[in-house]
Amino acid sequence: MIEVRVERAVNGVLARLSSAGHARADHSAACVGVSTLLKASAQALADRPELTMTGTAPHPGMMQIELIAPQDTGAEYALGVTEVLIQGLRELAEGFPEEVQLSIGRTDTATAGR
Repeated sequence: MIEVRVERAVNGVLARLSSAGHARADHSAACVGVSTLLKASAQALADRPELTMTGTAPHPGMMQIELIAPQDTGAEYALGVTEVLIQGLRELAEGFPEEVQLSIGRTDTATAGR
């Protein structure tokens, strides 16, 4: 089971993400899908100089990301990445309910990471 927890700031932008676990079979569609979405989203955020992100992936099957309060110039971009990430994860959780569990919450802050 892959468990993904997404926390959004009040403005909707990704604040924190954590993922742990593996699908039932190595290289299952669920595993590949979650891994690809998480890696691509993290890289898309990390590639933007106006965004500050911290994260770890200490071993296969585990990832944590925190986005530090994006400035106005980066917030819209970060929101777009957040929306695509969450939609993709929802599709995977609905399509593979025995392999992917998704929970989405909100932080009490006005912007991510603060």
